[in-house]
Amino acid sequence: MRGEVGLSFDKEMVQLALGEPDRLLTRTDADGVSEVWSYTTYQGPNGVYLYRGWYHRYYSYRDPFYPYYLDVSSRRERERFRVVFRGERVVEIQQEHS
Repeated sequence: MRGEVGLSFDKEMVQLALGEPDRLLTRTDADGVSEVWSYTTYQGPNGVYLYRGWYHRYYSYRDPFYPYYLDVSSRRERERFRVVFRGERVVEIQQEHS
């Protein structure tokens, strides 16, 4: 997984490069309907990464293996990468720069 995607990639190619998205959104505008894949990370109050990845969306507070960082009340969620699909192809990429 190199983390690199390009315009016109299909969904399978993006998933291979970036993994499962943290959020799936639908956007409707004058050009039609798009599907947005959002990738996030969690940071503590001191800016240290608590976690980056997607498995946390499948857990619940009742689960004994619920990730510790979601109990950190001062955590910040940051979107680090966003991929927009129209049809089955990437038409837009937004990436956070460090």
